[in-house]
Amino acid sequence: MINLFYTEKITILDNLRNEFDLENIHLEKRNISEIDFSKSLQVIVLNGFEFKEALKNCPKVNSCIIVIGKVSRENSKFVHSVISALDNLSQIKLAIRNASIHLHNEIKLQDYNNRLRELYKIGVALSSERRIGNLLKLILDKSKEITYADAGSLYIVEKTDKENILHFKLAQTDSLKDRQTFQEMKIPCDTKSISGFVATTGKTLIIDDVYKLPEDSEFQFNDSFDKEKKYRSKSMIAVPMRTREGEIIGVIQLINRKRNYKTVLKNAKIIEQEVISFNKTDEELLSSLAAQAAVSLENNELYKNIKNLFEGFVTASVTAIEARDPTTSGHSERVAIFTVGLAEIVDSINVGSFKKTKFSVEQIQELRYASLLHDFGKVGVRENVLVKPKKLYTEQSKDIWHRFHYVKKLIESEFDKKKLNFLLNHGREKYLENVGYFEEQFQKETALLENYMEVIFEANEPKITEEDAPQRLMEISKFRFTGYETYPQPLLRDEEVVILSIRKGSLTPEDRADIESHVQHTYEFLKRIPWTENLKNVPQIAYLHHEKLNGTGYPLRKGEKEIPIQSQMMTVSDIYDALTATDRPYKKSVNYERALDILSLEAQNGHINRKILDIFIEAEIYKKTLNSKK
Repeated sequence: MINLFYTEKITILDNLRNEFDLENIHLEKRNISEIDFSKSLQVIVLNGFEFKEALKNCPKVNSCIIVIGKVSRENSKFVHSVISALDNLSQIKLAIRNASIHLHNEIKLQDYNNRLRELYKIGVALSSERRIGNLLKLILDKSKEITYADAGSLYIVEKTDKENILHFKLAQTDSLKDRQTFQEMKIPCDTKSISGFVATTGKTLIIDDVYKLPEDSEFQFNDSFDKEKKYRSKSMIAVPMRTREGEIIGVIQLINRKRNYKTVLKNAKIIEQEVISFNKTDEELLSSLAAQAAVSLENNELYKNIKNLFEGFVTASVTAIEARDPTTSGHSERVAIFTVGLAEIVDSINVGSFKKTKFSVEQIQELRYASLLHDFGKVGVRENVLVKPKKLYTEQSKDIWHRFHYVKKLIESEFDKKKLNFLLNHGREKYLENVGYFEEQFQKETALLENYMEVIFEANEPKITEEDAPQRLMEISKFRFTGYETYPQPLLRDEEVVILSIRKGSLTPEDRADIESHVQHTYEFLKRIPWTENLKNVPQIAYLHHEKLNGTGYPLRKGEKEIPIQSQMMTVSDIYDALTATDRPYKKSVNYERALDILSLEAQNGHINRKILDIFIEAEIYKKTLNSKK
């Protein structure tokens, strides 16, 4: 509706509406002081003197001005039409009609430009949406919005081995928001339905009234929704969604083009008054949007495939890690579950020290990948170190056992020689009298040897070594025997004494350095992957999961402020799972109560974040994998 204002001096317009039809024009007499000349999309009729005076107070003119009388050359640039005489009714009518047409065209152009701008914004929004459900809703929402449609449906073409089918994915009816229900379904992709016809032929359909289709129409309108909801579908447009290669992957179907998008079609009368046919402009805009939507859906599918491919790569990487140490099976997955669980809880906290710590969906995914791949560098660690069950390697243990077995045989041989010499020198009777002595001495020496073996095998266990063990091992190392070589050999070598004297665990300093190198291997491997912008921190998060807040961790000895919160969360998860996982050759598992006590000590010693541990305990994050542990 266009407003036409005229001043009190233009009395000839008082009865103008009776003179000729002024459709879509609101005619109103106003005092000139009440008229705002800076507003657009309105017609103002006044005399030359009034216009001259108005310009003094309002130098900016956006209205369509019709002046009856004279206008200076300087002011004529603001005027649409000039009528020489007030009584020239035919010229006034013509000027008003021309001004009305001009403004209507201006309104149409403005509306088209607005819709073009909106189309551009829609394209940007479509390209950035990754969640398929949100993407489909966005496509349908914006399709209705840009064409002023009241309702719409979205169909996706699904290919099968035998034939294509149409998947009815989404439906919306703005006027029925309070009582609309929707259920996905699949229908044949053929020309019998409107959407099927568009998907099959690739043709756009514009229908003025779906209940007035020609009798020979190849397609028919399904009125079941109208009957169920007491709705009246009238005008319709259906356009195909084409990919860049021309493949039709879906259909957008819109119903009831409204004069005003905000109008609610409450009843049949309003529908009859407010619903109009879709036009060529609507078709152009919707076709453009449909093309953008098709590209977005295609890109979304490509993104999903790439994501699945990468997920497969991550799974294969984790499998490769665990294949080297089967006893750690499931560790990476559990650490990921714990760490993501922690991040989700921290993200939900709105008070205290974590109130500003928030994680986006992408950051949660980044943290998950870092957790899954945090131990990948173990593929670069020697396998015998990785699964070392005792302080001595198996070959070293066998070497010592063979040595003891050889010495035992030497002792037996020596006593046999002594007994034989005694028998030859002193006779049978004397020999029988002293044979018990020889046996007693033999038992003492073999018992001492077996005691040595017990000490060594006890010291070889990967547990906290008793304080006197190193001294006893030194005593054993002083035992000498002469074997194949002509010089005395130690029963226990110096390097074996050092290894068996390890205070805790099974690793030598060299072994530990090899194990600790896995974080460097992990980092070197992960930083070679061309991560997307939202996953670029994966290498750094994984790299720092063995750092401690007090700077005593490895490999970089970072302090608390230098360790990302994501790595700090992963550290708690990693330690907990390492403590509670199934028994490993080099350690026994502990129950969750004991594991939480150990973690509390770690926090007390400044190794891990106390606040993160509190969340881990209070939110019972540790229970998330109870069913997955064997």
